[in-house]
Amino acid sequence: MAAALLATGRDRPAADAAEESLAIAYDLDAAYCQGLAKAALGEALLKTGQRARGLACLQEAHSALARLGATEAVALEELVRHVGAKR
Repeated sequence: MAAALLATGRDRPAADAAEESLAIAYDLDAAYCQGLAKAALGEALLKTGQRARGLACLQEAHSALARLGATEAVALEELVRHVGAKR
């Protein structure tokens, strides 16, 4: 849901959806889903101007997904590097 909202430029609702997804993923103890939700939250926060928190979420998502060997970690690493370089 968060990804669809981000794709349509609905950044604040996307952040809300990502927060909800993250809570569910924690309740289910689903590490992969936690990483994806944290990545979506990070992207949404960046788009709403919350750069520091967004970058922190992206870094956490990258770490979590990299530990799992998920392919999404590669793209997140690039995004973290790009966002971090804009300081």
